Amino acid sequence: MNKAQHKIDHRDHNQHRNQHPQQRPDNTGQPLQESAQECKEPAPHPQYNQYRYGLENLEGYAAGMDPEQLRRQFAARDVTYLVGELDTRTDDPTLDRSCPAQAQGPNRRERGITFWNYMKLRFQAPHRFDIAPGCGHAAVCVFSGPAGVRAVFRD
Repeated sequence: MNKAQHKIDHRDHNQHRNQHPQQRPDNTGQPLQESAQECKEPAPHPQYNQYRYGLENLEGYAAGMDPEQLRRQFAARDVTYLVGELDTRTDDPTLDRSCPAQAQGPNRRERGITFWNYMKLRFQAPHRFDIAPGCGHAAVCVFSGPAGVRAVFRD
């Protein structure tokens, strides 16, 4: 992938953030939305490393695993991060607006870029990254376009 494919439009996507309170998809009843003030604490948010966002209090098959083992295994896996070029809406009612999510970025595209860079820099993970041109948060668009075909079939 060349540098032109990685150019990102960094306009201010925060203007609509925190306008649509939602419930968590895991039905815990905790709101996805938190006030911007709550998320700007000087110290990290107390839940920043809790499961869904980190490796504390793991659930399911990972509950009995060592977090360091999980990090090593994941870093060594064959992974492609595929994000929609237009998946930048902060007014999407399904967007997670919790503090741990906001710490990763204001929208899904930025969160994908942030995580890919983190894995690459912190763990030297050889994971791949691509942007699906013209796609928002729509799996059909993402996977049927050139970036999705490359990710699945490895041209």
